[in-house]
Amino acid sequence: MAGEAAHPGLTAEWEHHPKGATLEPTTYRITVRGRLTERLGSAFEGLDLEPGTEHTALVGEIRDQSHLYGVLDLVRGLGLELVSVETSRAAPEPCEN
Repeated sequence: MAGEAAHPGLTAEWEHHPKGATLEPTTYRITVRGRLTERLGSAFEGLDLEPGTEHTALVGEIRDQSHLYGVLDLVRGLGLELVSVETSRAAPEPCEN
């Protein structure tokens, strides 16, 4: 399956990072199935909860690859179903002349 991600929630772009590579801090939107309570959501310190009707998005800055894996491990450890992982890179600042 060329061009497809190994995990349905991860983009193929993610797979091209070399093993052990760190990422610049990036805003991520990690979506899980179901509605999380504030108490359960508090386990995801530093991420904002955006509840939907069938999903909850965890949105915030992820510092590096290790931080991302930690959040994804927490999702798995809490028995949550991962729906998607998306990045939202900010547009570059215009240069002042």
